[in-house]
Amino acid sequence: MKIFAGLEQPDEGSMMLRLAPYQPESAKDAFVNKIGFVQQHFLLADNRNVLDHLVLNWPYKSLLRPGSTDALLKKVKYFGDKFKWSINLKTKIRNLSVGEQQRIEIIKALLTDPEIIIFDEPTAVLAPGEILDFLQFLKDLRAEGKTLILISHKLNEIKAVADNVTVLRHGQSILTRPVSEMSVADMAESMIGQKLGSLVTNANAKKERNQLFEVKDLGLIVEKNEILGVAGIEGHGQSQLIKKVLSTVQDLEISYGDIAEDRLRFNLFPGLSLVDHMPLRHPDHFTKHGFIQKNKAIEATKEVVKTWDVRPYDAFIAADKLSGGNQQKFVVGRELMHNPDFILAAHPTRGVDLGAQQMIHSALVARKEAGKSVMLVSSDLDEILNLSDVFIILNKNHVYGPFFKKQLSEIEIGQFMTDCHPQQSKYLLGSVDHVAE
Repeated sequence: MKIFAGLEQPDEGSMMLRLAPYQPESAKDAFVNKIGFVQQHFLLADNRNVLDHLVLNWPYKSLLRPGSTDALLKKVKYFGDKFKWSINLKTKIRNLSVGEQQRIEIIKALLTDPEIIIFDEPTAVLAPGEILDFLQFLKDLRAEGKTLILISHKLNEIKAVADNVTVLRHGQSILTRPVSEMSVADMAESMIGQKLGSLVTNANAKKERNQLFEVKDLGLIVEKNEILGVAGIEGHGQSQLIKKVLSTVQDLEISYGDIAEDRLRFNLFPGLSLVDHMPLRHPDHFTKHGFIQKNKAIEATKEVVKTWDVRPYDAFIAADKLSGGNQQKFVVGRELMHNPDFILAAHPTRGVDLGAQQMIHSALVARKEAGKSVMLVSSDLDEILNLSDVFIILNKNHVYGPFFKKQLSEIEIGQFMTDCHPQQSKYLLGSVDHVAE
């Protein structure tokens, strides 16, 4: 995708676009050729507001001319109404959640009215109802004559909207076939190179509840030997809840692993090697008398890379040279290496393949069954319902629950997410509105 976008140059091979050779030297070449991208790793400037980014992507007449700004705002409103997104154009990017940033990336790409659009994991942070609307929008774009490339690990979405599917495994093209000739299971097995296993948990088993800690000002109990799920549409208080929880465990000096919602902002320093990341996160393990124990850090990094199949197998590679999925596997491995009592896992499988998803899910379940506590924050409702023993729902910074497995249907969960469940007020735990930065 980066080569097609002109962001990286190929080592070999060639491309054809509209029956002519295509060799972009910059992103401008892709823009001129009416190619749009929704990046998995957002290209956004933290200190600028939403409108600034949209202005930069507005391809038509100068915004200094009368009526041009009105046309831009009208187009933005159209997409906001289409997806039922609330967009504050004056908000700075650094104050937006990951999900809100992704919505800006989607609108940026669509503003240019491209003929070819590549979507990289576009539904990763959307609620179930929003996903259905988005997939229908993809079908509408196809009906208008657009060419769409949908990169996704959500195979049901591929099955629902794609005409053809190409399966990649470790950078190699495994097959290209009409979607009608493949089941979801066929695609999954082609992706991971083996039969897809099932994850068996003891989530429904009866057990004595054993409190690890209580979240400040919420009355929310986090139990040992339990996975507590946090469901909700992105941007409805997840970041504030995470800050409140981490503040609590730090005050209580509970050992914890922090798999952050935005790995590039909170878990990784792009220019640093994987080895250099280890003592930054675990100084007690890798320093002695104020000095870093380099050899110990190298061995630990090699172990994480090997155990979690982080490719390439290079402990000294810079974090930004890894793909998003390999970055995530390294982060998870590093955060679990010291066997913490509490694990905050925010969107732990976002942007990773099915094999890595199974590894991460199995690791979280294993920690839970070993008596540890896990808080799983995810916009993937299936992930919440499959892994969690109990779960809460966030809506507009309000916390509802806790609910036990199978207590609510998916429709009822959607009602809590959108503030229209008839018993909404009965299950209100509290609010995460006011959290110190």
